[in-house]
Amino acid sequence: MASTSSNPLPTEPSMPKRNASFEEHWNFHKTGIDYVMGVEPGSKIPSSYFTRLYTTVYNCLTPMGVMDRDLGERLYAELARYFARHIVSIKLKLSNLQGTDLLRTYVLEWVQFTFSSNYLNQVSMYLNRCWVKAEQDRGSSKEIVYQVHALALVQWRENIVRAIHEDDQRLTTAIIELVIQHPSNESAEGLLVTKVLDSFVALGFRETLAEKVNLRVYKKHFEEPFLEALGLALRGSSSSATSSQSITSELASKYLEWAKARFENDESLGQSYLHPSTEKHLELALRSPVAG
Repeated sequence: MASTSSNPLPTEPSMPKRNASFEEHWNFHKTGIDYVMGVEPGSKIPSSYFTRLYTTVYNCLTPMGVMDRDLGERLYAELARYFARHIVSIKLKLSNLQGTDLLRTYVLEWVQFTFSSNYLNQVSMYLNRCWVKAEQDRGSSKEIVYQVHALALVQWRENIVRAIHEDDQRLTTAIIELVIQHPSNESAEGLLVTKVLDSFVALGFRETLAEKVNLRVYKKHFEEPFLEALGLALRGSSSSATSSQSITSELASKYLEWAKARFENDESLGQSYLHPSTEKHLELALRSPVAG
């Protein structure tokens, strides 16, 4: 059973009246968001404070008793900017990390971020139900409109995963190295890999149905470079598939020997961090003439 958060509740500003300005509602709500983003995963905020935040969203959007579309757009834009700013602080924490340290911090921040954004999604259910859904049904916006939780994850996908990949691929490299070094997934490092790859799957939003997921992020940031690195080893190349700090041909060859033995005995790789699609592609590669 989840315990109530031990974080002290904000005392200022006070909850605005229904006829308050948008700025007053947002200032109160932003203070609440700051609090929610720091709530320890697994705990919960007091129900009375949750109700105050939910009511503030409702009051902000219905000053005349009905949903105001323009105010919905303004609140949505403020939330998007808030998530973007918050992501910047997380990216800074990851900026100088490599290998296992990078994955460990990534996982800690991911767990915190997704836990908090799930809470904010619940607080924002009126916005989701009455403005987001209407905009999605209308389909007139040039930009895709997401539920609040999905909006947060899009910011993570674009400004954490994609940004690191474009910079130097440190995240992809760290994952591949651990997969190669711990093939049986019986270590703490294997658990780290599992959680990072689970995040990649969760980030795979379709462009037309924001609530659905696919494997696009997983494939781009893990499966494709992983199979490329192993393909180079199969061909006896000493080249690196990802970066100068990537896996060595010797390490890759040892992994391939292990994987090939498993497949020859009709055994699964037994790696919870490998999606079935990856295992299928790997098996095909290992049974090819190039693999001998």
